Amino acid sequence: IEIAKKEKPVSEVFAIFETEQGQRDALKNLSRPGWQRLFGCIPKKFKFNDEKYLLVDEAREPSSIRWNNLEETIFMKGIQLFISYTILFLFIGLGAVLVYEAGLLKASYAAYTITIINQITPRLCIFITNCIESHTSEGAKEASLYLKLTLFKWMNTAIITAIITPSIRNIDYGDTELINKVSAIFFTELITNPLLLYLDIWGKLQRHVFGPKSPDQDRMNQSFKGATYLISLRYTEMTKVLFLTFFYSAIYPAGFFWAAASLTVNYWVDKYCLLRVYGSAPTIGKQVSVLSRRVIFPLMLLAYVSVNFYNFVGWPFDNICDGTGKLPDRYIRNHTIEIISDGENIKKYITIEEDQLPVKYCSQDLLSLDLLSLDTIKKWVEWLKKGEQESNAAEGMTDDQEIIARTIGWTLLIMFAFTVLVLLRIIVSLTILRFFIKPYRAEGKASKETFSKIEEKFAYIPQVREVSGFTYPLLAFDMKGISSDYVQFEDPESEYPEGYHKHNLFYDLELSNDPVHLWSMVKTWGEEDEVDVLDA
Repeated sequence: IEIAKKEKPVSEVFAIFETEQGQRDALKNLSRPGWQRLFGCIPKKFKFNDEKYLLVDEAREPSSIRWNNLEETIFMKGIQLFISYTILFLFIGLGAVLVYEAGLLKASYAAYTITIINQITPRLCIFITNCIESHTSEGAKEASLYLKLTLFKWMNTAIITAIITPSIRNIDYGDTELINKVSAIFFTELITNPLLLYLDIWGKLQRHVFGPKSPDQDRMNQSFKGATYLISLRYTEMTKVLFLTFFYSAIYPAGFFWAAASLTVNYWVDKYCLLRVYGSAPTIGKQVSVLSRRVIFPLMLLAYVSVNFYNFVGWPFDNICDGTGKLPDRYIRNHTIEIISDGENIKKYITIEEDQLPVKYCSQDLLSLDLLSLDTIKKWVEWLKKGEQESNAAEGMTDDQEIIARTIGWTLLIMFAFTVLVLLRIIVSLTILRFFIKPYRAEGKASKETFSKIEEKFAYIPQVREVSGFTYPLLAFDMKGISSDYVQFEDPESEYPEGYHKHNLFYDLELSNDPVHLWSMVKTWGEEDEVDVLDA
């Protein structure tokens, strides 16, 4: 076999220590700042074979390792991310067109379209993430999926609806007006998604229809594995509801009650699904929660303040301001106007009296201004400082409205600065600080419990998970001398180790020479050495 003749370098080595203190000592001595690695200022005793320095970091959980992606280069990962996000933005644009066309017909149609797209979105993002991107751990994959899902659902559920609706229709009532669209979105999000999760239609078909008709036991077992649990999708559902509420809070305060009801329903449905619908999921680590806490929530709060400022400045969105002078005589009479609504001509009668004040057109839409021009920025700064209506967008505001808008404006500046500092801190801690400071820092006290005494102890066993047609993962190592305690699954119908040969790719190839370089190696050292190390 040609592949057996090729030498491949080791991509990563995983080690398990008998004690947590031993792990901390190793990380403390071997974890080095970037400048020492760059200039070679590392003591010889910390180098591998006295000549090569190994990049040492704290390992992820064994069940979260994606073994087939470990050797992917950073350059290739960057290309993959570019392709996946390009596809994502194309679908966001397509979704915007569909929502816009549906919204022209009726507000409820736009809401139904958004709900349908939100049901398709997870499958699309999962396909992009699994088929295009390479991630070394399940946590990194879930974080990438969470970012794409959040971006897609924020755009589809809240932002696109606001963009395609003219500002003059923000607070009017009607089948195509913004408030009715938002109300319909809240209603469909409260009902449809939790109901579909609870019903688990595909899961019931698998267990009661396809499973019993399977030709063999293995394929029937796969029908009873349960639905795939994605923590990224659950986080996205929560942040989507909160973002929708914050985005339209100024013009639709009832959204907070809708959000409370939606989060409550989702909580109980998720609890039910965790116990009765979802299958087991790998340990993924803290990547998703850290991304949500440090990036998603600050951006959500920034959007909350920004959109509130936009709405309070533009209220009441009629683009009408008080004029000066006196009304011309030709306007002082009875007027008849025709309005086309839902395809029908509606006549309205208006009487203009002599003592009425004139009005004029003024744009109350901030987005209609060149917000990035220096002149516009200067006018807004002067308006925030002095309260003078220097900007066209500030025209038409009442005194109370101007006070509230100025307060929100200062809050927006503070929130913007805070968000920028938070994001800069993340970038600096991942790049500059790691270059000058040791990346590893121990947290809390080390546990005195030893690895060999733990009842459930899993090791870094090379394997390929989620292979179509197989109930269990496919192992990829020589099992000689390796205890079954280290394997992350148990086959009740087979005896370890001989019975597990059918789950191991190692025994599928019959080679004349011992292909040591072809397979990952797993080794253990006895308790007399006071260490238990496995490398792969």
